[in-house]
Amino acid sequence: MKQHDIIISGLNMELTEAIKNMVHEKAEKLFEHDDHIIRCA
Repeated sequence: MKQHDIIISGLNMELTEAIKNMVHEKAEKLFEHDDHIIRCA
């Protein structure tokens, strides 16, 4: 599987490693369906 560059940032909250890992896992599932995603908000 191709590794994607994912930028995770938060406003008014601390991003723990657990949160970053969860978001990364969810984003990788999106890339399974569409490899050309540019931005998710």
